[in-house]
Amino acid sequence: MKLIIAGEVDVLNGCTEKEWYDAKSVKIENKLAVILAYLELKADKQIEWERKKEIERQIEEREKELKAYNDKIIAIERVAFDELMDEADRLSRYLKLSNFIKQIENDQSRSEAWIKWAKKKATWIDPRNDTEDEILGKFSNT
Repeated sequence: MKLIIAGEVDVLNGCTEKEWYDAKSVKIENKLAVILAYLELKADKQIEWERKKEIERQIEEREKELKAYNDKIIAIERVAFDELMDEADRLSRYLKLSNFIKQIENDQSRSEAWIKWAKKKATWIDPRNDTEDEILGKFSNT
């Protein structure tokens, strides 16, 4: 704000400019109440605008946090679902292998040692068992 004693007051507020001058009938000194009221109104509007912007910023920040949280939940759910599918695939492989071994046992086309070895491998691949193969270690889909 710039105050010029020679009867002129200029107020710049952003891009809005307001000027007061001495009039023939009213000196600028007599307009001080109006000028102050104007400045207070402008200040109140500026404060309100800043509050609104701060609320908007907080809302935007909260929305970003919620999106990040939702993205994290989705990622966790995808991992859990992938693990479920891996276990289903393992069970399917176990059932396929078990049926194959039963057929071999019925046909008596392999030795008892081979059947015993194959059953150990079937037990190892079964997701309901947490067994470790003596050579291959823990089962891994990779």
